[in-house]
Amino acid sequence: MKLLKIGLFLLSLGLWGCADDIDEFVPDLVTDPGGNELVGDIGNFFDAIDESEFTETFSGYADWGFMIVTKHETIIDIPPAGFINPVTGASVTGVIDVDIIELRTPGEILLMGIQTESHGNLLQSGGEFHLSVSQNGQKLELEPGKQVRFRVVDSNPKDRMELWYTTDTQVDPVTGEMGETWDDADDDPSTWDNVRVSEWTIQLDSTNGGGDILDGFGYDCWSDSLNWINIDLFMELAEDEITDACVALPDSFGNTNSVVYLIFDDFNGIIRLPGNPDEMLFCNYYTNYIKVGVPIGAPVKFVVISELGEDCYYFDLVETVIEVDHLENMEPVKMTFEEIKDIIMGL
Repeated sequence: MKLLKIGLFLLSLGLWGCADDIDEFVPDLVTDPGGNELVGDIGNFFDAIDESEFTETFSGYADWGFMIVTKHETIIDIPPAGFINPVTGASVTGVIDVDIIELRTPGEILLMGIQTESHGNLLQSGGEFHLSVSQNGQKLELEPGKQVRFRVVDSNPKDRMELWYTTDTQVDPVTGEMGETWDDADDDPSTWDNVRVSEWTIQLDSTNGGGDILDGFGYDCWSDSLNWINIDLFMELAEDEITDACVALPDSFGNTNSVVYLIFDDFNGIIRLPGNPDEMLFCNYYTNYIKVGVPIGAPVKFVVISELGEDCYYFDLVETVIEVDHLENMEPVKMTFEEIKDIIMGL
């Protein structure tokens, strides 16, 4: 089974300390011009992200099922009589609401905290989706045997794409807590038959286009799970094709107040670089953590986001090409929250 660690690593400052066998930076003392201590918590940056900006909401009758067309022209078929109330166990009738988060770019993936990595291997993303179905505020579950169909537009689709779901099955090496991971949906990494490349011509109804015709080409798959759903290519890289990559930051920037990402330019992929307690760097490896090999010669962007106090944000972005045992020295500069978010959304 191939797993993907997701969820936010909380990163820290300066020197390294240890508590309960969990390594983290110990912050240096940083003060503002008035002498007030600034430590910072990078979690504040991500808490400030408005999830509703990424969410589309649709409504329809559960009894009949209905079709959804997202802003990216992804077509999602909601099955008829497809949901149950988990509290009562009863099948649901009447109007239901469907909330969809669709992540198609590295910037969107970064802001929502989901990296394209599985069990130490890179993934190339064809689209990540979060699907939540509810009625009158009560979350619903899929009826056993029912599936939701996704048709995802991609002008240059890849072979060997697979479907992935998330589960809480992997320990976060920094916090020591259980975190979400990606699981191969069919539990068989040697097969790729749950995502296929196809064309479609759809007659839209009055709820999603008023009789227009929608042509598409890309990925076609069926999911028997809600929540996070991912269409990804498991990249196969030989040992002599990969290397380590690290980022060095000034002493005031570390695990609790900073996060470092590596974005790949040649494919839709992004990984987070956790802090390394032995070298005081942010690297693609971590003690007791599976290393993610970085392709040698890959054009990439290193991204650093930091928070040194309330509404006191710092950012840096460096474009480069990965060399053997790559080390990037970065110097974050002060920016507003909106400036940082706008840059990331443009990636």
